[in-house]
Amino acid sequence: MIENEGVSVVICCYNSSKRIVATLEHLQKITTKGIPWEIILVDNSSDDDTIAIALNTWQINPVTKFNVVSESNRGLMNARLKGVKCAAYDVISFIDDDNWIESLWVDKVFSIMKNNQTLAACGGFSEAVFEKSPPEWFSDFSFYYAVGQQQKENGYVIPEKGYLWGAGLTIRKKAWNNLFENGFNNLLKGRSGKSLTAGEDSEICFAFTLRGWKLWYDDSLKLQHFIPSFRQNISYLMKIYEGFGKAEVILSLYIGFITGKTTNKSNWLFQCISSLKKMCISGLKNMSPSEKDRIRNKVIWQHDKAYTLELLLNRKKYILAKQQIKWISDSKENNK
Repeated sequence: MIENEGVSVVICCYNSSKRIVATLEHLQKITTKGIPWEIILVDNSSDDDTIAIALNTWQINPVTKFNVVSESNRGLMNARLKGVKCAAYDVISFIDDDNWIESLWVDKVFSIMKNNQTLAACGGFSEAVFEKSPPEWFSDFSFYYAVGQQQKENGYVIPEKGYLWGAGLTIRKKAWNNLFENGFNNLLKGRSGKSLTAGEDSEICFAFTLRGWKLWYDDSLKLQHFIPSFRQNISYLMKIYEGFGKAEVILSLYIGFITGKTTNKSNWLFQCISSLKKMCISGLKNMSPSEKDRIRNKVIWQHDKAYTLELLLNRKKYILAKQQIKWISDSKENNK
């Protein structure tokens, strides 16, 4: 094998003491057919005993190399950048601190990425594991919890979608470095502490796509996603939708460039007018008498409101984002 052929599993942690044990115990069940692999745990300024618990858990059954590194700048994207920098291998799996991956994960992601050198990233199927019985509405919103199928069929991710979930996202280090070493600056930083900001994983996937790389989905690649009880309520769901609403200001620009629809639809004023209309319409739908419809309309309105406010208050950011995304698109011929 080539020296850097293998899999680095990167786990980004912020106060993960209550979640990390089960995650590591599943990693200790990994079996491979001789594929080198390692674990890098990135401590993103935790103020609990995450690291001590993680080290004690791993020492019980140290099946592979286990490294702990620190990243003082909070934000999921900052932690992932540190993890990639420290990774020994070209295939890197981002495993959240509440993701329980299957025992054949390493062999599967290695095979997928090695057999198709056009891929920048791949992802798979996520099954929810609940701390308590889920509410009736959960199935309607499971996609936003990174649960279920990411697309209907295995294969290349369709350009109109253009992204994979961050939970279980496996990337090619060469593709990642190609972005950041050539001036890419991620505009979305991901969750920071208790803040449910979102979209950093989608942005990376969109940037890969614009640079000429491809994405792959395979539902035989499986993980379980633990959903604690505090995430199974409407207020948390509202925060998720608010985070995605804010992120969509940037992500919609990527979609425009990917699909070739970058004319008046990416104009700031046009977007402001359109989003205000959309927010008013979704607000009126909140008057639905059906409980199920009321929940759906409420969270959609939260999303639309967050999008509109983010757009109205950040015109300069929007214009600069459009310039950067255009640069990524224009420079794709130099990606390899």
